[in-house]
Amino acid sequence: MVLPYKPLLLKPEMALAIQEGLKIQHRILLQPQPKEVLLQKNGLLSFRGIVPNVWLSQEQVIEEFSPVGLVSEFLYVQTDWKTLPQWNHLSPKKLPSESKNHIFFAYEKEYQTWKSAKKRSARYLPASFSKIWLQVLGVSLVPIHHINELEAIAEGIQRKSEDGIIVYQDYTRKRKHLLWTKNAIESFKSLWVRTNGEKNWKQNPWVWVLQFKRVSSPL
Repeated sequence: MVLPYKPLLLKPEMALAIQEGLKIQHRILLQPQPKEVLLQKNGLLSFRGIVPNVWLSQEQVIEEFSPVGLVSEFLYVQTDWKTLPQWNHLSPKKLPSESKNHIFFAYEKEYQTWKSAKKRSARYLPASFSKIWLQVLGVSLVPIHHINELEAIAEGIQRKSEDGIIVYQDYTRKRKHLLWTKNAIESFKSLWVRTNGEKNWKQNPWVWVLQFKRVSSPL
């Protein structure tokens, strides 16, 4: 029996980070944001406003609304893709079975090689075509600013050694050459801001924190 599985939509660079073994966590904006959060005497959190005028425990929120499923369940990564040009006219649902052996993702060199192949949206990648499957190890809710250095690194931010010092990519700068920072949290912040905006970061929103490991396809 196959456990339930859901899609996880990722930018190509983050899918590549999983391929390279750099990414083992992922944060997703909680929507809608709670109106109030209460820390109870037992140390557990309760949220009001995710369901209008209703208080829910963190456990209830995770069980009922987690976009990435629950612990032990599976995720398949969706990212931009192509298949051979001869199938450009076909929708994903109508692609022949042999096309599964000719799927090229935006983080792969072949994606650029097949210039005449139709670019296909990540959202329409069938589960059976995905090359990256994950198993959920943990799901929690925290404010985005609570991220620490090790967690920022676990998000898969790009890094390199520069004169013996590890530096991390600054994702907000759009220039010919990449810029780097010594602070992993600043690197993650720049990645978050690029996607969600500076205003969102300043609001310190609550986010889903997904922890996972890579596994073989359960299909």
